[in-house]
Amino acid sequence: MFKNMKLLSVLCVFIITILSGCSDNSLAFKKGEKYKENDGSTFIEVIEDNEWKMHRGKDRPNEYALYKVEETEYKAGKYAVVSISLKEKFGKSDPLRLANGGEKYLVSPTENGISTKRVDLSSDNYWDNFQKEFKAADDKEAFLKKISEGKTRKYEKTN
Repeated sequence: MFKNMKLLSVLCVFIITILSGCSDNSLAFKKGEKYKENDGSTFIEVIEDNEWKMHRGKDRPNEYALYKVEETEYKAGKYAVVSISLKEKFGKSDPLRLANGGEKYLVSPTENGISTKRVDLSSDNYWDNFQKEFKAADDKEAFLKKISEGKTRKYEKTN
């Protein structure tokens, strides 16, 4: 009897370990990573998981913007919609032009970095339709992947 209980507890621990290891819901970017836009015009440095430092290539070294990056409920796998808002601006730099308020972007992994696509557009009820379609989707990761395959801004990892 004791031997069976011991075996059962080992089996439970094994199953829990396997299941917890299979769910990788981390974002496509991590603290310390640096990216440059494919055309070299914009640079991102991930300061914290919830903070980006961005500047344009033409900015002086002391000109940059800090953005607050918050996950939303619209995420699946490595695809996530994040809310980005201007935290602080140094000089005139504001590459995302968020001085008037935050915006929502789909951040997706690419082969060499990440891509971003703004999804909270008000034209043609895009944001309302996006939310409805996400909630109705059986495979939410496939839905976000399909959206990310459209026109996006691509950033290549530099470190």
